Amino acid sequence: MVNSRNTFIKQLYPGKPLVSVLQGFATTGFPSFAQLRALLYSNVCDGMMHQFYYSWTAGQYNSLENQLEVSLYTRLLNWEMKQLLPDLFAASQYLPVNVNAPNVKSMAIPSGSGALLILVNQSETPVSGVSATVGGVSFSTSQAFFPGTSSGSVGGGIFSVDLPAYGVGIYRLQ
Repeated sequence: MVNSRNTFIKQLYPGKPLVSVLQGFATTGFPSFAQLRALLYSNVCDGMMHQFYYSWTAGQYNSLENQLEVSLYTRLLNWEMKQLLPDLFAASQYLPVNVNAPNVKSMAIPSGSGALLILVNQSETPVSGVSATVGGVSFSTSQAFFPGTSSGSVGGGIFSVDLPAYGVGIYRLQ
């Protein structure tokens, strides 16, 4: 898993920024948008500060269609990161997050009077009923950061949502 490599790198070089190179290919073909997005946000949860994309194909020219697809994916992900940058770079600390699902990566940072919560399903299967608590923040409402994402629900200081396979959810909790 990506997070075990990131943890090893961060332990080996404490205090150094984490630079992520997202692999835009695999031995079985190109990644789906959901896979590439989950990889990016898993690295964000690990404290990534810089990103690069790398794509390669040994196939014939007819496979270039997929390279165009991956290029479009990376442009959309770059746009998403640009929207998140003010929150990510304004954060001076991470908030503790407790999530009930083992394959869900998480991160929370203070944002205004609440928190920005990122949840990443690193599994190829959907996860229902993901529950998260964020330490140091009281919240009673949630709002999806990007349109078209489920806003989840809040009850008793617990945020709950269903995540699709390789699903990413970014939420403002207030």
